[in-house]
Amino acid sequence: MTKKKKIILCIAVFAAVVIGIFSYSIARLNRMYDLVDKRELSNMRDSIESHMEDVDSTDRITHLLTDWCDVNNVKFTIDDNKNVIIRKTNSKADKHTPTTVLAMEYNNKTFQQDISAYAVAEYFAKHGLNHGEVNVVFFYNDNNHHTGARNISKKYIPKKSRIILLTQGESSYISRNSFGNSLQTVSIPYKKVSRRCDSALRIRIGGIPTGVPSQSTAAQPNPISLLGNILTHLKSKSVSFQLADVKVENNGNMSPTGIQATILIDSYSMESVTTYLDDRIEDFEDDNKKDFPDSYYEYKELTEQLPSTAYSKKAVNRLITFLYTFKNGTYRFDKDNVPEGYKEKDIFGINSIQNLSADSSTLNLRLNTMGMNDKYLKQIVKENLNAAELSDVKINTTITDSPYENTKNELFQLIQDAYNKANDVSTVDATIPEKPDCGFTILTFLSAKNRNMDGIHLQITDKTAAKIANGILNSPIMDRNIFGF
Repeated sequence: MTKKKKIILCIAVFAAVVIGIFSYSIARLNRMYDLVDKRELSNMRDSIESHMEDVDSTDRITHLLTDWCDVNNVKFTIDDNKNVIIRKTNSKADKHTPTTVLAMEYNNKTFQQDISAYAVAEYFAKHGLNHGEVNVVFFYNDNNHHTGARNISKKYIPKKSRIILLTQGESSYISRNSFGNSLQTVSIPYKKVSRRCDSALRIRIGGIPTGVPSQSTAAQPNPISLLGNILTHLKSKSVSFQLADVKVENNGNMSPTGIQATILIDSYSMESVTTYLDDRIEDFEDDNKKDFPDSYYEYKELTEQLPSTAYSKKAVNRLITFLYTFKNGTYRFDKDNVPEGYKEKDIFGINSIQNLSADSSTLNLRLNTMGMNDKYLKQIVKENLNAAELSDVKINTTITDSPYENTKNELFQLIQDAYNKANDVSTVDATIPEKPDCGFTILTFLSAKNRNMDGIHLQITDKTAAKIANGILNSPIMDRNIFGF
């Protein structure tokens, strides 16, 4: 055999060995990692979506979840707070591996946007995890009051739990930090006085989708603020007017979807007021119709049965001052106060008005304030207190929930490693983008149940649901050398 042939033979043998090792490695990796059945996950999603028109209350979702468990022979527990809990064990689970708690809140007002998240949670409720035990908990969250998570028994959050909060949104990311939250109520005493104007306008603003307090909802038009703008304009132009009534389409601890108000004015002011409103309607449609095609801003003149009474001028002036002074929207870092690890224009707080209502003697405003840490939360709440003092109204903080911060790295890294290995073992590394939450999450409540837990928030999209589910599915095996890797 010539030297040249020997070289060619050696190269061929070497190539065969490399290909063999590579094929063996791929086969071994395929045995190591389980993958979510995409077809089954898709079918689950379609089944959930088919109930979309039936979901008219959060209690209806409770029944859908328990019915699904019955049909699929999945054992469940439902507690006094309407949390649906499924414990799924695995015969290959290592007793030393911490239990994974897959947490998801359910709320009829966000059902449509959470369908893929429901499908992923149900998939794990049915199949469990690869070499790990999981508690899948659907937390009752009617009107975003977090009653389920706030009151869950700590027995469902075992010691050293790995908690994965699952949500759905416009982008996928993983987070270890979320904002603190404060709820406040502003009280404005009023008296009813007789109508003194001879005309009236009924103003309606609505068709705005609701959502939990967040960067997205903060960017939406707030109907209460828009009414405040109208009242401020009338006062600044010395228009004689009265506020006869106001009703907000209120969604609890979520953004309002609409408002209706009756404003009494004198007939000689009608033309100037309607001209102003026509301009505001044009601006509103230019700014919002593309993103919110169902939104509307309209008015009509009442010609019969004008309201006989209205709120006192003193009360309305206080309301106007507070709405004008209160900052509704996001707080962002400017170039002079950016802390380490953040950039200019990053969000550090969100302030929003959620409701305006009246009882027999008081106008009540409900506020929601969020801050990235205690310092910024207190700063924004203090601004609200100052606005109340300036307006000569009372403000009371009803609830304060701390920010969540996870300094541990273990679960975060397990999810990232499993996501990378299970989804793309033969090409470049893949990771889930990390960013802090610009909003409150129930990890605050769950961490209080068990101080040594390790918790993260995973937000998925329709497109990333299966891949992120693969990361969750295989996370228990990543910290164990059970395959000799």
